[in-house]
Parts: sequence; C-alpha cells; structure tokens
Amino acid sequence: MDRKELESRWAKIKSWKAKGKRAPHKPLLLLYALAAWQQGRTKLQYAEEEAKLKDYFREFGPPNSAPGPNYPFVYLSSDKIWELSELHRIDGKINSSPKRLREEGISAQFPAEMQALLREQPDLVGHLAEQLLQRNFPESLHQNILQAVGLELEPAFLLSKRRKRDPRFRGQILEAYGYACAVCGFNLRLGHQPLALEAAHIKWHQAGGPDRAENGLALCSMHHKLFDLGAFRIDDSLRMQVSHKVHGEGLDYYLLRHQAQQIRLPHLKKYRPKEDYLDWHLQEVFQGYSRD
Repeated sequence: MDRKELESRWAKIKSWKAKGKRAPHKPLLLLYALAAWQQGRTKLQYAEEEAKLKDYFREFGPPNSAPGPNYPFVYLSSDKIWELSELHRIDGKINSSPKRLREEGISAQFPAEMQALLREQPDLVGHLAEQLLQRNFPESLHQNILQAVGLELEPAFLLSKRRKRDPRFRGQILEAYGYACAVCGFNLRLGHQPLALEAAHIKWHQAGGPDRAENGLALCSMHHKLFDLGAFRIDDSLRMQVSHKVHGEGLDYYLLRHQAQQIRLPHLKKYRPKEDYLDWHLQEVFQGYSRD
C-alpha cells in the first residue's frame, strides 16, 4: 500500500446515508483511532473504548438514532483500513453484539502496511483527519471534535484545507440579515468589517445542504456553534427553541433569554429559512426536546 492507495481507500469509506440523514459513526471512530495512534496506542480494545465511543456518538452524532459503537468497530473492517482480531462467527456470519466483543476481548488496529506509512509520513495523520472532518462535519465543530477525541493538529493546517464554498453565500446571508445575528442581534464591527458574524447552513453542506439564502442564517460565532451542536433550533414559526439538555453558566444569557422569541427576519421574505431545512436540523442535529 502506498500513500495514493491509502488516500483512495480512505475516500471510499462506506458511511450509510439516505435522504440527508447523518451517519458519522465510522468517521468519529477513525478520528479517535488517529488520536490513539498519535499517542502511541496502535491497538484499541473494544471493551476499554466502548464507553468513550458512546459519548462521542451522543455528542456529535444525530440525536436519538446513534447505533452502538460495536457496529462501526466491526464493519469498518470491510473498508480495508481496519483489522479486527479473531472474531467467532455463527453460521458464517459475524456476531457483532457488544457482549460478544467484550467477552472475546476483541481489538482492532490499522493494517501493518498503513501503520508503516503513518510512521514514514507523519503528515498523513493530518491529511486523513482533515478528509473526515470536511466530509462529515461543519467547520464550526472541527475543533470541538478534535479536542474531544484528543487529536492534535496544527490550526493553520485545517485553515489551509477548508473546502471551498460559493463565495457569494456569506455576503448574501449577512446582507439579508442586516449584518446582525438572527438570534441576539450582535453586530459588532471594526470599521466597516463585521466581527465574529458568520453565515451558518441550516442543513449542513456535508448532508447536501445548498449555498442558498433560504438554507442560511446570520449568526454570531457563539450562536453558530451552539446551533450546529444542537443546543437550540428554529421552529417552523421562526422562533428559537432551546434544548432541555443544555445547562450551566451562561445558559440564561446566551439561550434562555431568547427562548420562544422570533428570530430577526431577513429583509426579503424569499430569504426566510425554508421549512424543509429546519425540519432536517430538527431531525439530525437538535438534541433532546424543546423547553417549555
């Protein structure tokens, strides 16, 4: 296996998708495995990693539908970048139940030839991680995910690798919302330059969301990240709904004082968020249920 072949296999990782539904469980497992490699751990024991993987799937996967980590842990081996220790079969089929994986002490690792490449070319870790992040998660969550799994990449590397988007999208969204956050009205500027104000996709670009005004919101960097994490949603009446799962210092200031309030609307009706995209965010991103 050379670098080109590895990158080709990496790009073909099979991740179940249908009608915009998210299934980032293999990517999250691989990011965790790259972090373990970086820390000098070449082999992952299922029983030891199960709880951590469940946490990552709950935090960064779709709400209420995340499979157990046993599925990606086992079936990632079909992508030829992951090797399992011997796993007993029943009637020729793999028994991938969590209990069986624990009892048999099943572990997994990158193939030896891939490990050799990672040793010879240390920059590969960054390139492989960047591919997973760009294909599966919005940029607002990249640092959160890296910190959670313990993977250290140079910030400049990720900035240089950002996927190119329609350059008109940001300008169109910020102008439509009067250069202010649709939730809190934040509109700080340095001269004429807006500060910490971003054009957020409602339906993520990685899930097929288009660079169109009705799929966008002008949000300050704080509310953009909270929106992409599923801490709040915008309902069909364009009112903000806060997740019951959010708690801690800052809850009142950043979220609860805006609860059930209508967002600031774009100056043209045709630019208002489309119901289909809001429904996608509700099903695939929003965590828990709305507070009373």
